[in-house]
Amino acid sequence: MGEHVVRHFRYPKEALNNNIQGRVLVQFIINKEGKVEKITTRGPHPLLEEEAFRIISRLPKMKPGMQKGKPVKVKYAIPINFKL
Repeated sequence: MGEHVVRHFRYPKEALNNNIQGRVLVQFIINKEGKVEKITTRGPHPLLEEEAFRIISRLPKMKPGMQKGKPVKVKYAIPINFKL
């Protein structure tokens, strides 16, 4: 997942021009089918939140969590740092 974030990371130009930086916490669920859903972001500026949302929404289909041999949804939270 970290590799995906690094590969798709693009610092928003307007944020660069205005020296906007900080950490965005992204929470999401990998559902029973392995797809990303219910993405929420919390950060210091909407531009950074939008980019974090875009990155996570592009995650490829993943292997779902398993419990007692059955697929289950799993909640994840990862920080994405925007630093100049």
